[in-house]
Amino acid sequence: MKTIFIWLGSFALLCLLHFRIIPIADSTVRALWMGLIFACTSGLLLPQGFYQTSKRHWLWLAMYVAGSLLFFLHVPPVLERGADALQERWFPEKLRTLPLIERQTGTPKAQSGNWLWNDQTIRALPRRANLRPGTQPEVFVQMDSRADAAALLTARAYVSAFALGTYQNAAWSLTPNDTSSAPRFPQRPSRLYSYEIFHSADPSGQSLLLSLQGMRDVAIEPLSYRGDGVLVLPALAAGTGYRYRGRSQPLHIDDLTDDVKAAPRTSVPSPWLALPVEENIEIGIRGLNAESITHGTLKSQLKQIRDAIRQECAYSLDIENPENLDPLENFLFHEKRGHCEMFATAGAVCARALGIPARIAYGWAGGTYYESSNLFVFRAREAHAWTEVLIDGIGWVVMDCTPAASIGNSQTAPPDASPLTDMQQHEQATEDSSSTLPVGPLSSVLLGIFVLCMSVVMFFACRAERKQTSTLSRLTALPDPGYYQAFLQYLRVHQLAHSPAQTLRQLLARMKSTPQFAKKLLAYHYSTRYGTREPDALVEKELEHEICAEHRGRD
Repeated sequence: MKTIFIWLGSFALLCLLHFRIIPIADSTVRALWMGLIFACTSGLLLPQGFYQTSKRHWLWLAMYVAGSLLFFLHVPPVLERGADALQERWFPEKLRTLPLIERQTGTPKAQSGNWLWNDQTIRALPRRANLRPGTQPEVFVQMDSRADAAALLTARAYVSAFALGTYQNAAWSLTPNDTSSAPRFPQRPSRLYSYEIFHSADPSGQSLLLSLQGMRDVAIEPLSYRGDGVLVLPALAAGTGYRYRGRSQPLHIDDLTDDVKAAPRTSVPSPWLALPVEENIEIGIRGLNAESITHGTLKSQLKQIRDAIRQECAYSLDIENPENLDPLENFLFHEKRGHCEMFATAGAVCARALGIPARIAYGWAGGTYYESSNLFVFRAREAHAWTEVLIDGIGWVVMDCTPAASIGNSQTAPPDASPLTDMQQHEQATEDSSSTLPVGPLSSVLLGIFVLCMSVVMFFACRAERKQTSTLSRLTALPDPGYYQAFLQYLRVHQLAHSPAQTLRQLLARMKSTPQFAKKLLAYHYSTRYGTREPDALVEKELEHEICAEHRGRD
């Protein structure tokens, strides 16, 4: 049985580490594998002879395995972070499958929201995903005029959180040259929107500046420039939120004129034009462009890229990637489905293949408009990623390759709806985010204690029963002494039925009259069989004679 545990545990461990024998699609399945490995390893520590003992042992084992699985099902995020840290330390050159590193602004339980990165400012594309966005309100934008709100409703409102320009090894990161100077916000040929934006502070202390896409200026200082698309707000006390004014000029490729040009190659950092280093992916991208793009203006080429990606791939929050391929390769040429971050990445690399500087931006899109307060509310489910292309003399322009039906336009709330409820939920989330021990880790701790206690109880119970079983086996294996055989013969002669399961005391109690040797027989038998008294051949011989004498006397 222990051999089975060794082979089963080794097999599960190989599957978990390499994702090759059995691809593991989500954290729940990974947790089940880890629980199986833990239970198998524990099985090797069980006492010798455990598997040949009572059914109660198997009940204890079943409870222990169930507790192990339950424990690992509740702690995948903790285990994933530990695995990510080890992988980045031991294999920095291989940014393999990592879960989406998503941080929520004041909503630790949501599944999407204010997107961030890891400690190395790297955001890896997930090879597999199983996203379930929440409905928690995260960002509020109050327009200065109702005319501005009406104009946003005719299109789609984009709230930018940050942008990344370097794509390498299936991961996005900050472009090194981004931080050489403060960002410039050019005058753009589009409507200027004035607004006030408010949101909670990120628990990590790294809260990003949020704005409508195409920011011109904001009224909050000091800002920390971590890159052209990343601006960090000043720190606030725990449990408080941000509220500041801003102006933006959003611009979409559909709003461009036909005579626009891409920013010159010589004026932009090289990473904004770099293609994936994998030759098969680069060839596939160029082939996709060749099939879908005809000669024409820059605007028409960008629209053809967007339309081609929308036609080739389907929107889905679930990514299986059964062959464990590069995320972009799997999205464009194999599974052909994924969420907005995949569409945005595909749009960026396809634009770069045409010599157009491009990056990926993260934030929210759509939103619900409350006419009574002239307020847009953006929820966790509206978290979004899109492509931005750099146009000469204009700046970054939205090229959203995600199918329009999957994003959702900005919409107006019912007339009787009030944003007050949403704002109250947002304030409650801000207060909850200052908690030092969220419910998830606490559940994990309690379950861990449960598993540990179960293992201790099972170990000592098995040890005690094994010792008792061993003693009983040793005793029952001894041959019956002569006096005991004489007593059994005494019972048979007097036609007294008996079974091996009955004790000596029970057999004597069933007799109609107590024999004279009964007291001496009980005392000697129990003291030598179960006590510390050593067997005495002389006493046993005397007992045998007394039993035989009484038998003859009764005859």
